[in-house]
Amino acid sequence: LNQPNLYHYNEATWLWDKHDAPGATSYPSATSLKYVGYTGSFSPFAIGGESGVDLLPVTWLNFECKRLAPRQVSIKFSTGSEENTDAFHIQRKIGNGDFETIGTLKSAGFTLEPRHYEFTDETAPRTSAFYRVKQTDMDGKFTYTDVCMSSEVGANEDNGIFVAPNPANEELTVSINETDAEYSCHLYDATGKLVLSGSAVSGRCLMNTTTLYPGVYLLKVEGAGITASRKVVIQH
Repeated sequence: LNQPNLYHYNEATWLWDKHDAPGATSYPSATSLKYVGYTGSFSPFAIGGESGVDLLPVTWLNFECKRLAPRQVSIKFSTGSEENTDAFHIQRKIGNGDFETIGTLKSAGFTLEPRHYEFTDETAPRTSAFYRVKQTDMDGKFTYTDVCMSSEVGANEDNGIFVAPNPANEELTVSINETDAEYSCHLYDATGKLVLSGSAVSGRCLMNTTTLYPGVYLLKVEGAGITASRKVVIQH
């Protein structure tokens, strides 16, 4: 910046106010600005050029969607910063249809710190679906994340057992026929040794696989008149 200036964020107007004072001295060679005698409120500051500060409404860090059960898909995303944001609208597209909003999350409004958001689609189709997030500003402007595709149930379902993800990394989710039946899940290594067990909670078995060595395991599901097995791959 040839003419660096100090700007102070005004939460009442959602604008950056430029502060001029005789005590402001710039050091172009050291790429710094020294400001003496500020008497305003304590809130976000920025250094910008003569024309002002123009931050992006939102800085996206990541966006992912993952199927948890035959009719459940988890949507997670994070922002690095937000300015003048109003809300995040989770949108879903099935087949050749249009994107439709299926849920809304309130945004931080203004933050320079990372924020993490999560939404669960409880009516997800059994086929693959596309997801994205639409961010809207207080002034009506908007941006989108990239598009994420969830897996198809048929690719992960065998004999009524739904396992996702497979291969698994940190967590394995097991559900059966979309019911809330009581059942238990047991994971055995290649030698037949029991290495992990879990019980169904709200119709799902959640198994933390972070401590397991990479390889092929045998999953056995028992309960509610069901006895079945499935091969599971663990990879880190």
